[in-house]
Amino acid sequence: MLSICIPIFNCDVSILVNKLIYLLDNQNIKYEIILIDDCSDDKFKKTNSVLNNYKSVKYIQLETNIGRSKIRNHFLNFALFENLLFLDCDSQIADEKFIFQYLIEIKNNKKVICGGRTYLNSKPGSNKFLRWNYGMKRECKSAEIRKKNPYKSFLTNNFIVKKSILNQIKFNEELSTYGHEDTLFGYELKNLNIEISHIQNPVNHLFTETNKEFLEKTAQGIKNLAYIEKQLNDENFSEEVKILKTYLKVKKYNLQIPLFLILSIINPFIYFILKNTGRNLLFFDIYKIYLLIKEKLIYDKKLFKIINQPKAQI
Repeated sequence: MLSICIPIFNCDVSILVNKLIYLLDNQNIKYEIILIDDCSDDKFKKTNSVLNNYKSVKYIQLETNIGRSKIRNHFLNFALFENLLFLDCDSQIADEKFIFQYLIEIKNNKKVICGGRTYLNSKPGSNKFLRWNYGMKRECKSAEIRKKNPYKSFLTNNFIVKKSILNQIKFNEELSTYGHEDTLFGYELKNLNIEISHIQNPVNHLFTETNKEFLEKTAQGIKNLAYIEKQLNDENFSEEVKILKTYLKVKKYNLQIPLFLILSIINPFIYFILKNTGRNLLFFDIYKIYLLIKEKLIYDKKLFKIINQPKAQI
């Protein structure tokens, strides 16, 4: 009845899997847990491979890293059931009724169900504060808030999708690195008029990345977003994404180059503050729009001499 799909990269999922088995066994339903390791370090492979001994678990180890989109599509090759529950490997079950809440929605024949995301209240140290700060203020949204913009609120960390729907749409496999594969998937669901049901059933995100690592992942996500926007060439998509909508306003008044030049001067300072404190989300927004303008200028083949200068080392 339920296939739980957990893509793994450099994460120990034994606690998560054991908790899921406990909750699933209490519901007395048919289920399977599929673990696909995307070429993790050997220590994680060794730890997680033991889970293959469980009768309800399939553990698959990939020899090369295939990326966030392709690995999610890859579960279609192994899942037996129509309802696929995707969970990120760094998730923690936050409620004993986690499986029960999803089963209610499945019985109501919902095609796509999003449970949401939360973070632990304990603040991390300053070197890991940015991810937690951003998550608490921008990602931890109640179901009622998410319902107001259901497609914009789609996240891949904790959702159920019908196998037939994923076969129909699939994640864009050209997006092999971090960022915005969920944005595109949500937009494609909207275009096909496939309803997303948002419920209050979050998991805790047990992140580990430092401010520097999160800034690097954000930069990669902006590259993905610029690529998606260029490939789609769809103004409706740009209107759906807040940062692209901001860029359109900048472009409307031909401010890309002057704004890029100004932000190039202050970006090292902004980066330094974000890397060392992670506290100012306005600076984080400025950092992202700077990166997006830079990517767009690259696509437009402008300012090559400026944007190819070595980055300041901080």
